[in-house]
Amino acid sequence: MLALLIRGELVAQAGGAASKVAALNAVIGYRANWLRDSTKFDACSVYRTVGSPEQVSAGLLPAFRDLLVARAAPCDTPETVDPRREVRVLVDSVNLAGPNRRVYLTVRRGEETHREEYQLVNPDAWAVDRVVLSGAVRFYYARPGAGPPAP
Repeated sequence: MLALLIRGELVAQAGGAASKVAALNAVIGYRANWLRDSTKFDACSVYRTVGSPEQVSAGLLPAFRDLLVARAAPCDTPETVDPRREVRVLVDSVNLAGPNRRVYLTVRRGEETHREEYQLVNPDAWAVDRVVLSGAVRFYYARPGAGPPAP
């Protein structure tokens, strides 16, 4: 079993904000240390998943705070980002109830998008047990009136 242990100081009931932040610490640590991927996380998606910026800053390990990128506009306003230049990780959900404890991410790198599913074990010190990558898709953004890309 390949597992990266990240001990959080905050351990709460499964599904609580502190437990979700501890699970995100394990996932961010796995991506940074094992996968060597320092792609920044969209702060708004983290806040929506956990509950509030205060809860995230209270539990997120200091080493991982630099991996959050905030938007120029507030989180509740639509963002106008050129999808061809977007490079970030979106937290889709954190499910810590029952035996299927998972964190779901969407990773966007310009025109390429894929999903990552992290299976977690050991609620006292969340650890990543398995990672599933799926749905690698490439989107082509063309100017209006332009034909399809040449083969």
